[in-house]
Amino acid sequence: MSKDTLNQLEKYMYTQNRELSWLRFNQCVLEEAAILSHIL
Repeated sequence: MSKDTLNQLEKYMYTQNRELSWLRFNQCVLEEAAILSHIL
């Protein structure tokens, strides 16, 4: 692979990991909100 291709792949992987991390965070927030004993 060329250096440019590797750089593009790294950028893609970074953005995908960032998006997946944000989705995991949102899932945790929704799970916490579903617990009625927690005060929001």
